Amino acid sequence: MVRMPEKLRTSFYTILVPPLFFLILHSNPNLLVMRKISIVLLSVCLTLVAFPQKYVQVWGDEFNTPGLPDSTKWDYEVGKLRNNELQYYTYKRYENARIQDTVLIIEARKEDYQGANYTSASLLSKYTGDWLYGKFEISAKVPGGIGTWPAIWMLPTYDEYGGWPKSGETDIMEYVGMNPNNLYYNAHYEGTDGSGHQSSGGLSITLSPFNRFIKFTLIWTPTKMEWYADDKLYQTYSKTSDDPRIWPFNKMFYLILNLAYGGSWGGMKGVDDTKLPHEFMIDYVRVYQLQDDIGPFSLKVEPATGGTVDVSPNQTDYPEGTLVTLNAKPEEGYVFDKWLHLNSANPVQLNLNKNWNVTPVFKKK
Repeated sequence: MVRMPEKLRTSFYTILVPPLFFLILHSNPNLLVMRKISIVLLSVCLTLVAFPQKYVQVWGDEFNTPGLPDSTKWDYEVGKLRNNELQYYTYKRYENARIQDTVLIIEARKEDYQGANYTSASLLSKYTGDWLYGKFEISAKVPGGIGTWPAIWMLPTYDEYGGWPKSGETDIMEYVGMNPNNLYYNAHYEGTDGSGHQSSGGLSITLSPFNRFIKFTLIWTPTKMEWYADDKLYQTYSKTSDDPRIWPFNKMFYLILNLAYGGSWGGMKGVDDTKLPHEFMIDYVRVYQLQDDIGPFSLKVEPATGGTVDVSPNQTDYPEGTLVTLNAKPEEGYVFDKWLHLNSANPVQLNLNKNWNVTPVFKKK
């Protein structure tokens, strides 16, 4: 079937549908009530035609500045943490996490450190990058080698349904070097089978993924999650109930980028540490959300104890694409901490491409 181009279809519907619609309605004078209802429905239809929803970028990191990762966006997990993994996650250590040649490198190394024989890094965006729904796009190249276990994943910011896995986990991508051509995509939750942990997962077969960058995408909506690799859909998990044991994915989540070594899954076939160091490389992280409406857009700054915020330009509403600068001014005895769920830079610039609600956080000295 031949399809009309999108822009032409929009013009066609906008110009021709209204007169035809009203001609039919007014042909019968006894349909007054029906006409009124239809006018409302027509208005809604025309709004939908004129405003197809689109994703707009709300957060991201292109890793263009050499050195340590941007501390206004990323924090670190520290220590030997989970899954019987062998590495010690270090804090702000260049050898384990650095930006080089516009790429974030997370490196697993063989070395004695804090009682462990291996080191690596795990970066997280908790409190400085948290979202409810959106499109998450990460370009990354996994490391090869028996024992490697890199992941791009998300955990709930507040564990409102209880500890793991009750509040959910979303694995945008996992990889284990022992299965060199498999990439994995999973959702974890409590479930209802009595085990206390269920998951829904899929995989893609990609020959030698450690040789190239792959774009991993999660699209998360109120009714489903979809996992893509290089724009091809590989896994879907749909909401079938409001029961949080099945769908805890209606709360804010944050990102984690890490490279584990060994452990309950990564080390199932042992490790080959003669190949270390290994590098997990991330080219960019981009987070998008659906535009609220056609604009102009609003910016609301929540009042906070300990300081005020200067907004420039300060307007009631803003055309799409307006750059707004927020400058937090702590009161005496306080310091600025962060823009909750956004980042900790001060001042910060926002691109007004949706309605924003921003919360400054000040803390006592």
